[in-house]
Amino acid sequence: MTKSFETITLTSDEKGQIIRLAFDTRTRGNVITPVLLEEFHAAIEDAVARKPRVLILSGTEKSFSRGADIDTIKSMGPDFQAYIASEFKLFDIVDRLPFITIAALTGIVIGNAAELALACDFRVATESSSFTLPEVAIGFVAPALRITRYLGIGAAKDFLLNAKMWKAEEARQNGVVSRVFADAEFEAGLAAFAQELADRPPMALAATKQGIATAYGYGPADYPGEEHWAYATYLTEDVKEGFAALAEKRKAVFTGK
Repeated sequence: MTKSFETITLTSDEKGQIIRLAFDTRTRGNVITPVLLEEFHAAIEDAVARKPRVLILSGTEKSFSRGADIDTIKSMGPDFQAYIASEFKLFDIVDRLPFITIAALTGIVIGNAAELALACDFRVATESSSFTLPEVAIGFVAPALRITRYLGIGAAKDFLLNAKMWKAEEARQNGVVSRVFADAEFEAGLAAFAQELADRPPMALAATKQGIATAYGYGPADYPGEEHWAYATYLTEDVKEGFAALAEKRKAVFTGK
């Protein structure tokens, strides 16, 4: 069964056990647009109604997503607050889905796209892909809570505060990426991994996921602070400087204002 939105296509296998949510905003880097965010909520709701065992989130063959479109968000003004709220709500929904979720990572996975991937249970990557949360490099708060589930405090500080970019294998070695496949073998490897999980007992998986969530104590109360600071840093002079430096391909000079 296939269902199409403007930017998202949902397809399922013959048994309806594995659903693939593929998004394509037809932009350079497959950036996350306001329209895509809106459709994500509807598409996830549709997927939940089908009661799959596994949900795969994927972008295009060349790019899972390079995250937010800087040219769009820098001109949003107060509307950016609603954009951020929609993002955080989506991440929380994905976090709490009662079935297995896999992010299929291709290309350079940046910022809020990386955060979406971190909300999934697993991240399966092409060998050529890269993973980064570079927000501090342009004056934004970097989302620390999800990435720190996978990294120790020292590694989390090094990764986030230095706005590092990891190739897929380095991300796997640090526990952020679950599986890495050669580009030519990616689809076959992804399909086999998804099927392996779909063959497991779904009620046991759902209960175990909940147990892990409880053990780590994460829930909706964890994230309002990050959402607040995402908008608060958006209003700073440093972010304006970060945007300008990015556009002009120069080093930013931050003043702490």
